[in-house]
Amino acid sequence: MLKAVCDSSLNGPIIYIRHAQTNYNTFSKEIKEKKLIRLEEKYLDCVLSEEGRKQCDNFYNLIKDYDIKYCFTSPLARCLETSSISLKNHKNAEKIEIIVHPLLTEIISSTQTITKSIKAKKEEFNMNSHIKYNWNVFDQYYPNEKDQDHYYFDFVDHPIVETQTELIHQIKENPENGQISKFLGAFWKHGLRPETFSSLLNRTISFKNYLIDFIKEKRLSENEKILIFTHLGFITMSTSNTVSILNNITEFPRDGFCPRNCEAISCVIENP
Repeated sequence: MLKAVCDSSLNGPIIYIRHAQTNYNTFSKEIKEKKLIRLEEKYLDCVLSEEGRKQCDNFYNLIKDYDIKYCFTSPLARCLETSSISLKNHKNAEKIEIIVHPLLTEIISSTQTITKSIKAKKEEFNMNSHIKYNWNVFDQYYPNEKDQDHYYFDFVDHPIVETQTELIHQIKENPENGQISKFLGAFWKHGLRPETFSSLLNRTISFKNYLIDFIKEKRLSENEKILIFTHLGFITMSTSNTVSILNNITEFPRDGFCPRNCEAISCVIENP
């Protein structure tokens, strides 16, 4: 198991950033019955709020002097937006390349963790946009374009999914007809998440291994920082050093970092 030595002063070479605020983040704090908001289609792959955009500008002030060449981001809209706004005025903006990686997506639990059209995102965030977005890794994972909008099903591992085969087929055929809410509702009815914590842990480990190989391949200098734009759950699991010794993970690890929107922490990933 790879160990993450974390530093809130952002001195480490790898910086995890939680996406900026969305309207979902705002409303979810105000209501008691969160199960209902988790099923609302209007929050499907939600984008940043005005406050979230301001948070990106503030975050830029923290990283404007860093030497940055490569970044990674979740395919979800709020992370793509956060990375784009945060880096648009960076001194290295024309040279920065952001790699879209499917493993960085949030734990699958609500409509906001499910993607809208990947094709539309590629048209907006690509190698010709003001910040270069590289989708090659995403395409390597999902070479068939028809599968790309449903990549999240690879992370849905709860046994109840076996009874949802027909519903999954309907979602793939027509994802915008209310079937996603029905699919998620089947889990939340029993207080379950479609993706288990064990699945999320395995994703964080796989990404750390990928990152170590990437750093070796690119031969990055000691001064270079790698920014990773991702989500609360992914960061909390990634920064825990006790979760690997648990036999059964039923909640987020208590020693993991729980960032606020657009808050960051740096890490040195090493073998213990």
